[in-house]
Amino acid sequence: MQIPLDEVRKNSEDFALMLDWFERVGYSADIAVNASRYGIKPTTLEAWAQTLGN
Repeated sequence: MQIPLDEVRKNSEDFALMLDWFERVGYSADIAVNASRYGIKPTTLEAWAQTLGN
């Protein structure tokens, strides 16, 4: 259920600002560029989950 931003703002202005930004702009990351830039090999969810055992 979506809570109106005015109600969220009553509890936390910062959280309301973040949610508003996600609604208006959204979030994206260029994984290939970041991997190249920082020399970190991305891990898939499947590969990470396999490291957990059971």
